[in-house]
Amino acid sequence: MIEFQFSRSLFYTSAEVFEQIDNVRRLSRIKKEIRNYRIARDEAGLQIIDVIFGFPYFNMMSRLRYVTHPEKFCELKQIKGSFKEYLCLYTLKQSGLYTELMVYLKIKFPYGPLGFLISKMLMPIISLQLKRELGAIEKQLKQ
Repeated sequence: MIEFQFSRSLFYTSAEVFEQIDNVRRLSRIKKEIRNYRIARDEAGLQIIDVIFGFPYFNMMSRLRYVTHPEKFCELKQIKGSFKEYLCLYTLKQSGLYTELMVYLKIKFPYGPLGFLISKMLMPIISLQLKRELGAIEKQLKQ
């Protein structure tokens, strides 16, 4: 199992930060492991997508639900697919002039003990990807 939580304070309003992750199209520019997604359902605050996650040496298919609550949180959660569990949660908290963006990621791989070994090997890579996501959001805000 892989589980991480990172946060970053950004000198922008929560509306500006939320605008960078408010739908799957924008999120896919930030989350590089999401490849070849197809939107199955698109409504205000809810998107259902079919995704191929590209990890080093293998790909995993999944159907995800992307729920957004304006300026509060975004949740990307597996409905069905190759993972035992996949959850990525972006939470926004406005405090004064700053917005704190927190990212929580939890991934459980299938395959029992082999999945455990895969998760241990991928842990540093996924940690680096999450930190880069936060940096990418900040970089897009500066543009």
